[in-house]
Amino acid sequence: MINCRIGRAWALLAVLVLACVPACSRAQREKPAAPPAGETLPAKRSALGGLLRLPESAPQYGWDGQESSISLKAPVALVFPRAQEALRGMAFVIKNEQTRLQGASGRIEAAKADKTGAQVSVEEKQPGSTEVRVKIGALGDRTGSERVLEEIQKTMQRAPVKK
Repeated sequence: MINCRIGRAWALLAVLVLACVPACSRAQREKPAAPPAGETLPAKRSALGGLLRLPESAPQYGWDGQESSISLKAPVALVFPRAQEALRGMAFVIKNEQTRLQGASGRIEAAKADKTGAQVSVEEKQPGSTEVRVKIGALGDRTGSERVLEEIQKTMQRAPVKK
């Protein structure tokens, strides 16, 4: 009786294995042939039909693992106060002791009420072109850094405020 049950179990296992083997060994789909010389394949589209594409004018930020950066066509003397203005507009408090502008470079340190720190470095790479680097938090937050860069760009586009 016991041998009969064991025999049936092995038979059932063999049937299941044999049923799965043909499914695994089916021929793979053939790859499409390459287009004739001079022609190209149509571009692949996402499932959403290209709705997730960035606009052509979206700025491209650099990212080194901790800081986001962008190059602006403006002298450092103009970028530095606009960066401070952008940080203040985002509820950052500028730390005056650690903030300085010396010649062709400057550094701004700021923090929010929740102790989130921000470091902005500006350096004039060539006359009229300034590199801006932003680091948010101790380890760097890419999204937050890019948000600050966007705000700096917005303040750069506004007319200067006369005091």
